[in-house]
Amino acid sequence: MSIGEEMKKVYDEMVMVYTETGRLIAVIEGEFAKKGWTAVGDHGITWDTSKSYEYPNFWFPYFMQRVYTKDNVKKGVAINILFDGLDEDHQIAYPIISCAVAERKDSGKLIKCNGILWAGSLALHKY
Repeated sequence: MSIGEEMKKVYDEMVMVYTETGRLIAVIEGEFAKKGWTAVGDHGITWDTSKSYEYPNFWFPYFMQRVYTKDNVKKGVAINILFDGLDEDHQIAYPIISCAVAERKDSGKLIKCNGILWAGSLALHKY
């Protein structure tokens, strides 16, 4: 197999991983909706990506997150899906799904954020 063929195969497999993850998120979204939970923010599930040739290591999302609330905009449930570690000190061997209860202590609304991502993933590094 040529290098070009290998690159195309890897790319196709990455597309398959993200497609399957999208299907998983759609199922989670449907189950939360059935129980009256609402996702916060828009349909975006990732951030911290790059379109620049200078930062190719951030071209692909290394995590995805959805946050849901129900009758309380300050408290909710967060679902994180991690494909890679958050930094050099917090690497993972395989993709991880974490679920966390999230609550704001100030007067703001609950939003998708790095704090929830870190809280959900750092707890897993203890085990």
